[in-house]
Amino acid sequence: MSSNLFILLLLAVVLAVVMICGELAALLAREKGYNEWNWRTAGRLTGLLGLIAAAGLPDRRYPRSSKTSAPKPEPQAGSAPGSGLSGMSVSPSLLKK
Repeated sequence: MSSNLFILLLLAVVLAVVMICGELAALLAREKGYNEWNWRTAGRLTGLLGLIAAAGLPDRRYPRSSKTSAPKPEPQAGSAPGSGLSGMSVSPSLLKK
């Protein structure tokens, strides 16, 4: 009798964990712009694996910043390449001291 109760309790815990994983996977998928029903099903069928997969999804709503970055400015004439000080000037009074 005791082993049947243990198996039933274990089954209830596993079912609860799988349901929670499905809901969390759906929440993550919705926040990232994916179909929540598909990811809820994946989370319920695979448990923690589906939740990890949903967490690893790229965000569809916001493009990656590297794709939309502004072009790099051209170096100014007379500046050393890679110096990083192309826009700065030094007053002549500081150079004489």
